[in-house]
Amino acid sequence: MVALAMCDPSSMKCALLLCAMASSLHAETGSLTIHRILHAVGEERYEVVPAASGVTLHTVFEYSDRGTKHTATADLSTTLDGTPINLEIREPRKSVEVQKTGATVTEDTTTRTFSPPERYFTVFGPFPFAVQMMMVRYWKAHGKPAKLPVLRQSPNATPIEMALVGHDSIVVDGHTVLLDRYTIANLMFGREVLWMNAHDDLAAAMTFAGGLPMEAVRTEYESALLQLYRAGVAQEMADLAALAREAPAERRGDFAIMGARLIDATGAAPVEDSVVIVRGRRIAAAGPRGVVAIPSGMPVVDAKGKSLLPGLWEMHAHFSGVEFGPALLAAGITTARDCGGEFDFLVAQRDALNKRGRPRPAAAAGRPGGRR
Repeated sequence: MVALAMCDPSSMKCALLLCAMASSLHAETGSLTIHRILHAVGEERYEVVPAASGVTLHTVFEYSDRGTKHTATADLSTTLDGTPINLEIREPRKSVEVQKTGATVTEDTTTRTFSPPERYFTVFGPFPFAVQMMMVRYWKAHGKPAKLPVLRQSPNATPIEMALVGHDSIVVDGHTVLLDRYTIANLMFGREVLWMNAHDDLAAAMTFAGGLPMEAVRTEYESALLQLYRAGVAQEMADLAALAREAPAERRGDFAIMGARLIDATGAAPVEDSVVIVRGRRIAAAGPRGVVAIPSGMPVVDAKGKSLLPGLWEMHAHFSGVEFGPALLAAGITTARDCGGEFDFLVAQRDALNKRGRPRPAAAAGRPGGRR
């Protein structure tokens, strides 16, 4: 790849090198089993065909979810170094075309034409997964940038953020297979966990797509799904702990909240200029400033001009995304009832909250959809 990038395409030497490489490359095929909460629901089948001028990917993604069949096909064309030239995803229709003069992106009925950056990729959401595989290959071949711009209809599309976070080994047919574990953020809200093998083939992925957890595993690695799932849950918990460190609690221990407009959700009139006393993570007293005294020396949070009310409850959620809890908490939701998610992840979050009091909503598991 480096030699190709450095040679003059018009020279005879470069032309011979291109032909030699093209003749040594072969088409690759693969399939992934698609799971919803660890239950097999479909398959993705892909083919990558190299040529002297570039590479093409064709993939078909099919699965059934609660009686409804979903099908998507994608065709991706790239240059030899993996830079996308065309991407078309059908169902729903989305396409990208990149030429020397610029890039044209169509999402549904909206089209935007613009000049692409020097390095970029183009992808729409977490699946088809084979497109992600091509994106990781491009990212690795182009210096593993901290942020990878993505060509989307919106000029404000958040860059993709990828990181190599660990390694796992699985045993398949008596042979040990080493895998690299990555996290990928901003394909959708939050991030996912993805594994690649030594041949840069996508081995597995755990994502939060379409409202429910979804897992994809290379068909020949199906027997290792549960092991990879548990490694993925451990990674999600590590990511969650990192988020907690980035946003530490403003106050811990005993403190008072003073000056807020208190709404107690009992139907009573709001209390203006209130005082709330917190001791040991519990409300010890609440009421008007003239009625509730603040103990001498107690730290005070000034909440003047703000409203204070009991934590809200989300009674139907799918709580598997790493950022889901912090986002709910930021909206004032302190308890969420999960109705079908990664059960191990939910239990791990609940236990961590109970033991260490980390600032995130308590997730009450509704049904053990992810347990085998």
